[in-house]
Amino acid sequence: MKNKWIHNPWTISIGTALLSICLTAIYDLIKDKPFLSTLLHVVTWIFELIVSVLTFKLSLWIVILLMVGLWLFIRVRNLSKKVIDPDFWNYKRDVFNKWIWKWDYEFLGSSWDIINLRPHCPNCETMLINKGSMYHGDVRCPRCNYRATDKEIESTNDTKVLIIDNIQKGAYN
Repeated sequence: MKNKWIHNPWTISIGTALLSICLTAIYDLIKDKPFLSTLLHVVTWIFELIVSVLTFKLSLWIVILLMVGLWLFIRVRNLSKKVIDPDFWNYKRDVFNKWIWKWDYEFLGSSWDIINLRPHCPNCETMLINKGSMYHGDVRCPRCNYRATDKEIESTNDTKVLIIDNIQKGAYN
């Protein structure tokens, strides 16, 4: 790890710039040109290119046409990216073995995923809070103080499987 500075992007970029200046100086010495005249020529050419681009005369109708074209391109691109909500979009709540579960969906490229899956109190439908330790899980309702252990409630993985199964069978509403 002594040579960590060698792989630093700043070292690489500054080193490349310095190396190009040194190579330009060597080239000028070999060709019997004034010192760094090639570098000066390149910098002058870049400056003149920037000035010519910035002072290019454009008609107003061309600018308006380009702006309208860009606006249309963005609109068409956004329309093609629009995701249509699937039939199961409103299926975000169900009861499995007395437990009320609620969730949301997220579109991930080419498929939908179940996110924010959380159990709710079977008495008042308030979201349950995990009050357990690392080795033993208890959940409780902050509204009615209903309590349950982690052995009584299904795992989120099991619940996800049941939700996906209901969607595939069309057994939701």
